[in-house]
Amino acid sequence: MFEYKRDCMFCVEECLLPIDDRHPERWDRVRTCVTKERFDAERNPLPTMKDMLLDIAEQRNDDIARRVKLHLDFVSDLPSAECKYHVRCYNSFTKVPKYADLPTGIAYENALKELIEYMNRDRSRMWNSVELHSLYSDLGGRLARRDMFSKLTDCMSKDIIVVRVDGCATIVCFRESVAKSLKIFKVDDTDERSIGSVVRQFKQEARSIKYTHRSTCTARPVE
Repeated sequence: MFEYKRDCMFCVEECLLPIDDRHPERWDRVRTCVTKERFDAERNPLPTMKDMLLDIAEQRNDDIARRVKLHLDFVSDLPSAECKYHVRCYNSFTKVPKYADLPTGIAYENALKELIEYMNRDRSRMWNSVELHSLYSDLGGRLARRDMFSKLTDCMSKDIIVVRVDGCATIVCFRESVAKSLKIFKVDDTDERSIGSVVRQFKQEARSIKYTHRSTCTARPVE
């Protein structure tokens, strides 16, 4: 059971573990919430640490945020409760993900956020649209695969590369790891545009051919 004086409010693991002499680098620095009033330049009081954490939790709207909000709901003053946390966990929590500006309160949007979080845990992996939609559905999403994938790529367009192959599920890779699996080259025209230009050239050449009466044939009706 979670204890404010013992466990990290973010990861819920015990904070007061002794340093392992064999692996001191694995030890996390711990801090205890203390009473410290803060003021701006005009001596107006600034939000408390609890207010700040609640605001960040609203922006994140993920599993960690919901857990932190639950812990904060049962305590009025963090210093009085001697709340503890790992410095590493605090720094991670306060970095709001770029996809956190998605609207909240709708099932498919919350499921989409959780799917993005799941993907970010393993950025070296290659995904396909079918398995992503299956995960999305398991998380409570209700959008069809095409609509879900469109919203997913809109949210992550700067982080991912999408590979489409006729007759196959669309492939998704994170940009920093795609070179390990695929050879990507930057070109002036995409393959689709190149194919389109060839087709247009064939059409123009076909229209320019002049046919004589001898070179044409008339199809006989099928009896």
